[in-house]
Amino acid sequence: MIRNILNLLAPRQPGGVSTEVALSHEGIGIGLAVAIVIILAVAAIWSYQWGAPGFSRFRRGFLAALRIVLIGLFVLLLVKPVLMLTINEPVREKLLVLVDDTQSMGIKDRRATDDDKKRAAIAAGLAAPDSGLNGAAPDNIGSWSGASRADIINAIAGNDALNLWSRLQEKSDLYFYTMDRDAHSLGPLYTPPEDAGNDNHIPLDASKAFFQKIKYDGDATALGDSLRRVLDDNRGQPVSGVLVITDGGNNTGLDPLDVAKIAKDDSLPLYLYGVGITKPKDIVVHDISGSRGVFVKERAEFTVKVRGTGYAGRTEKLVLKADGKEVDSQNITLTEADSEYKLSYSPQEKGEATVEASIQPEEDESNTDNNAVSTKVRILDTKVNVLYIEGDPRWDFRYLLAELKRDRGLSVKCALLNGDPDLGTEENSEFLKGLPADRASIVSNNIIILGDVDPNELGPARMKLINEWVSNMNGGLIFLAGTKYNPIRYANTPLEPLLPVELLQGLTEQQYGARNWPPVPLKITPTGEVTDMMKLSDDPDVNRRIWNGFAGVRWTARVARARPTAQVYLEDARPALASRDGLMPVIAQQQYGNGSVMYFGFDETYKWRSQLGEKYYIRIWDQIIQNFSLERQLGASTRTQLKVERPQYIPNDKVVISGPIYSEKMTPLTDPTVPGTITYTTPDGKEGKDNVFLQLSPETPGQYELDYPAKEVGEYQFTTSIDPKAVIKFEVISPKIELADTAMNADLLQNMANISGGKFLREEDLNTLPGLVFSHSATVPKFEKKELCYNPIWMGALMLVAILEWLFRRLWQLK
Repeated sequence: MIRNILNLLAPRQPGGVSTEVALSHEGIGIGLAVAIVIILAVAAIWSYQWGAPGFSRFRRGFLAALRIVLIGLFVLLLVKPVLMLTINEPVREKLLVLVDDTQSMGIKDRRATDDDKKRAAIAAGLAAPDSGLNGAAPDNIGSWSGASRADIINAIAGNDALNLWSRLQEKSDLYFYTMDRDAHSLGPLYTPPEDAGNDNHIPLDASKAFFQKIKYDGDATALGDSLRRVLDDNRGQPVSGVLVITDGGNNTGLDPLDVAKIAKDDSLPLYLYGVGITKPKDIVVHDISGSRGVFVKERAEFTVKVRGTGYAGRTEKLVLKADGKEVDSQNITLTEADSEYKLSYSPQEKGEATVEASIQPEEDESNTDNNAVSTKVRILDTKVNVLYIEGDPRWDFRYLLAELKRDRGLSVKCALLNGDPDLGTEENSEFLKGLPADRASIVSNNIIILGDVDPNELGPARMKLINEWVSNMNGGLIFLAGTKYNPIRYANTPLEPLLPVELLQGLTEQQYGARNWPPVPLKITPTGEVTDMMKLSDDPDVNRRIWNGFAGVRWTARVARARPTAQVYLEDARPALASRDGLMPVIAQQQYGNGSVMYFGFDETYKWRSQLGEKYYIRIWDQIIQNFSLERQLGASTRTQLKVERPQYIPNDKVVISGPIYSEKMTPLTDPTVPGTITYTTPDGKEGKDNVFLQLSPETPGQYELDYPAKEVGEYQFTTSIDPKAVIKFEVISPKIELADTAMNADLLQNMANISGGKFLREEDLNTLPGLVFSHSATVPKFEKKELCYNPIWMGALMLVAILEWLFRRLWQLK
C-alpha cells in the first residue's frame, strides 16, 4: 500500500524509464513527531471523553479519530517529508551486428522436419513472427524448404511483419560487421536524411538492399577472432550487446567460448541467431593425409576421414584416384562421427600426381561439394645415396649389404675397415678404399649406416662433420650396435648426442659384449605398433604377433634408457635390465636438429629372415630406408635443400619455404640473402611473377627461409638464382573447409549465449529480440527531490480532515 501511495505521489515515467523512490525528511525527527502525536492524541481522546458526556461512544470515537488524523497531518508538516527520486533514463547505445559471410552460408539446407519448415516460413513472412513452432508448416512454403542460409537472412531483412531491423533501430544504433577469417566493418545499415529528425525508422527496401550486397564467399570462419576484434574495436563505447548471425561454424582461430567469457566480463550479452539446420543429410570426405612424396613402385598409404550425417549404417564405396584413374577402393559403412579409412597407391612413373578420395553423392544430400578431397604427391625416382661404414664383415653386415645392393633405388657405397684391402680396387665396386676423406663425400649422402666401428678410426673431425650433416643438412644416421664399439665407445664423442639412448656407465668390455643363452625375446612397443616403419600387417593384432614371434637374439647392447626425445619401437623383454623408465630400448629413433637418427641395439637383424625367408626382412629395411630418405629427397636438390611445409595452401595462407643451402664445395652458404623467383599460373591462364629473397637464419649457418603470402588460386614454382634447376612446386587451391561440416553448431552457440548472459535464438525467437536488447540497455540516473508538504494531495488531505471534523461538530451541535 505504501508503495502505491509513493507511486501516486511520484508517477511512473513513460517510454520504459524506471523510477526508484525513497522517503526522507528535513524537519523535526521522527521520534519527536511520534511523541507529539501520542501526547496530543491522548489529549484529544480525553477531551472528547470529558467534554461531551452526552455523546454516544461512536460519535466520541469518530471525532477523536478525525482530530488525531488532523494532528498527525499537522505534525508531519513539521517533519517536512520529502521524496527522493532516482529516474533511470535509458541511453541510446550501439547494438553490434556480426554477420557470417562465409561459403557455408550458401548451403541450401533440405528442410525435412515441420519445425525446420516452419522456421523458414517465419523468416520468409509466410507465418506470423510470433506463431512459434506449434502446428504444421504452411502449405505454401514452396522453394523455401530448400533455401540457402543466405536466402533466409535476406528474407528476414525484407519481412515487413517481423520488421526486425527497424524495431532494433528504434532504441539502438545498429552497427554492422561481416566475419570470415576476421571481422570487417560495414558501418550502419541505413543513414536517415538530414531532415528526418528523431525518426529512426529503416525503410524495408534499405534493409533488403543492405543484405543483398553481402557476398557470402569467405573461405574460413574465425568466430572467436572476429568476435574478439569487434569487442576490442568498441571497448569503452556505449554498447548494449552483440548480435551474431551465423551457423556456428568455427574452423580457425580462438576458441569462441573463451571470447564469450570476455564478453561476460565486459557486461555485453551475446545474442546468437543460428541459421541452418542441426541435422542435415550429408556425406563428408575430408582430411586426406599421407606422405608428401613417394617412390616409384613403392606402396604409399593415405588416410581419409569420412562422416555420413543422416546416413548411419549405409554402405558406400570409397574410391582413391590418382590423376583421375582409380587405384584403390573399399566398401565402408557410414557413421555419424568421423571414421578413418586407409587406401593405398603404388605409382609407376616419376612426376607429380593428384590423389583424390571420393564417394558418389546421394540425391538427397544437403551439399555435394564435400564428397571428395584431394592432395598433391611428388613421385620420386632419383637414387638414394647410402654410405655404410662397418668394422668387421659380421653376419648382419653381409645380409644388410646384400639387401641394400638389391634395391635399384639405392646408390650404395661401403667402407669396410677390417675387410680384404683388394675389395675397393675392383671396377664399379661398391667398396671404398677407406673412409671418406673430404667433406663432399660425407654430406652428399642421404643416409649413413654406422656399424661396429672404432670411433678412433673415424676421428673427431669426421664425427663432428657427421653431427653437422645430421643436424643442419637433414641427414639420416643409423647406428647398428656391435659387441666392441657401438654404442659404448661413443661416450664423450661428437656422436654421443645423436644417440637416441643414454649410455650406461661403468661396464667392462666383458659385461658389455657378453652373449646370452638361451636367446632373449624382443617386444614391440605401442609406439612401434603404429609407426609405418614397423608395420608388417594392416591388422594391428597380426602385426603385433609377427614382431613378438621373431626368433630371440643372443646379444643386446646394455644402455641406461631412451632419451626423453626418443621414440622406442622395440624393447628387451628382460625385467632385470629394465630401468625406472621401463624396459631397455633396443630400437629407438629421435630427431636431431633437422635430421633423424635411428638406433639398433642388437647385431642380429638377419634373424628377421629366420624360418620366414626374406619376406619381412626386406620389407622392414625397405620401410626404414624409405622413411629416412624421403625428407631429403623432397628438397629441391642436394645443394639447395629447400622445401615447403605442405604441397597445398589456400588463399591468404603463409607459404614457408625453408632449408639449408650450400656452396659448390658443400659448405654452408653465408650470404645474408639469396634471390629467388616465384612464378604462378591461375586456372584462367593468368601468369604472374614475384621476385623474392630468402633470408639467412642468424642462429644456423646455411639455413634460409622465405615467408610468401599465397594470394591467388593457381600452380606455383620457386627457384633460386644460384641453383635455377632446383624447382620447388606448390599449389594454392580453393578451400573447402567451410563445407566440411554442414550442420548448424547449436551446442556452441547455446554455450556462448549461456556464458555471456545472452540468448541463443532461432527464427521463432526473433520477434522477441528487440525486447531482449532493450532490457539490457544501459541507463543514466537523474535525481529529483519532491517536498510533500507542498504537494496538493497532502494539502488537500489536511483540509479535508479539518473540514470533516468541523462539519460533524456542527451537525452534532458540539461547540
